[in-house]
Amino acid sequence: MARSIQKVAPTPLETLMEMNQALYQKRKKRRPARPSRKDESVEVFYRGQLRSLVRLINQVIAAEVMPVVKQEKPAYTGDALTMDGWAERVRAALQAAAEQFTTATFAAQAERVAQDMVRRADAVSTGAFVESVNRAIGVDLSNMIDSERLQEELEAAVAENISLIRSIPQQHFTRLESIVLNGMRNGQTPTTIANNIRELSGVTYRRARFIARDQVAKLNGDITEARQSAAGITHYRAVDAGDERVTGRPGGRYPNAKIKCWEIARRDIGYGPGVYTWKEGASYAGQKGLHPGKHHPGCRCTATPVFEWELPDRE
Repeated sequence: MARSIQKVAPTPLETLMEMNQALYQKRKKRRPARPSRKDESVEVFYRGQLRSLVRLINQVIAAEVMPVVKQEKPAYTGDALTMDGWAERVRAALQAAAEQFTTATFAAQAERVAQDMVRRADAVSTGAFVESVNRAIGVDLSNMIDSERLQEELEAAVAENISLIRSIPQQHFTRLESIVLNGMRNGQTPTTIANNIRELSGVTYRRARFIARDQVAKLNGDITEARQSAAGITHYRAVDAGDERVTGRPGGRYPNAKIKCWEIARRDIGYGPGVYTWKEGASYAGQKGLHPGKHHPGCRCTATPVFEWELPDRE
């Protein structure tokens, strides 16, 4: 007696790919995916958290280091024989302040911020991908997204950002010790030392802002690549940020940048302007495998999915 063969239902991703093929045969219903609306909410959140950290560092310094500097003014501006005494006391104050950012409590706070940033980035990036596909082919992928496929990448992003968050006070206090002790050895007044510390705070603020922009862009790029590849989408269109800060933009702020996102987003390597494959990416200035969000540190480009019917060789 013949055994019945049970038909295996297609997976959601196979269903999507079949829809892609069906839509290729019905050109009237096909339309290219449009770039998603720019969403800076994750970067704003992360930048705000890092700025709060820098403000806390400044508050600790003002409360625990500067009073000691002021107290030691007669000693460090007086007889050089007293230098060892005041230097030891100031170092102790600096160490006590720095240790507040090496505790288990601070480590847990850094982990929570990193996890929250990654969770928000995943939600925003995945939502943008789902919306883009829905507009193009009318398929809602909301229930087809498998978050477990990205688990390793998301965990790696959390770990990297925990390290970066903890590096902010570490680098700040390393530079602070040099500023304070050298200033006191040179007989600078507490006011002058405080002004130098304020300049250091500006440097730390700018680094925190760059970390937020760079990490969110990289993470969005990684999530976008994973989501599109999992859906069987092999090509994407690089879309630059569209403002004067786009590297290589004629008349923009960085026209002579080494990696020019403006050109990458317009170059045609055979698939159409700005279209590349996830397998190979873009090549520029001797570098290969470049993808949106990771063309260069601080890259703000995004990747819009390109479906099979949009490629020149399918016409």
